[in-house]
Amino acid sequence: LYAGTKYPAKALLRGSLMKTGGALVVGAAACLHLWRAAAHHLPQTTQFVSVVKGEGKIRLAEATIGADVTELLNACKIIVRGHVIADGIMSGQEIDPDSVVYGGLSSLAVLKKVDQPTPTPCISCGACNRVCPERLLPSYIIRALERGDLETAGELRIDACTGCGCCSYICPSGLPVGSNLQIGRELLQRQSAGAGSSGTGE
Repeated sequence: LYAGTKYPAKALLRGSLMKTGGALVVGAAACLHLWRAAAHHLPQTTQFVSVVKGEGKIRLAEATIGADVTELLNACKIIVRGHVIADGIMSGQEIDPDSVVYGGLSSLAVLKKVDQPTPTPCISCGACNRVCPERLLPSYIIRALERGDLETAGELRIDACTGCGCCSYICPSGLPVGSNLQIGRELLQRQSAGAGSSGTGE
């Protein structure tokens, strides 16, 4: 199945596979760890991590789980003088360089420190709506969330958000649109779970 060229490819591919009845997606690194376990009875003690500095070349490193992130970056000849982002620049999160490598860590990016402008109110430009790879309407969903209207947020398919971060990146007001969508989606999931459990308690 061709993943296409749209961002984020992994989430879109997973969605396409689910529509066709589901499938198990196993990456190359996972296959290697499975082979080591089956052929040599070795537990997984390492994690393959893509390491990138700014817009430079990407290095693929095999790091010991539990090792210091700083130690890994130093091994890649990267000195931390800025932000360290784990699991993708667009949809990842900033971590402390003194934290440790954990199972599931896919990438580390070291970015220069840049003064972020103070967010300003939404100007209803619609830029977030135009760049959404899932063709959602983030600006409308956010307005519904601000009103506490989870039902409308659900009708606008907030659960289809992949967390790619395109909406936050494009927002001229510097608003954390993507983060707010994720919070709203979690609230809706909790509400749905609560409604389901209350309906079965007879």
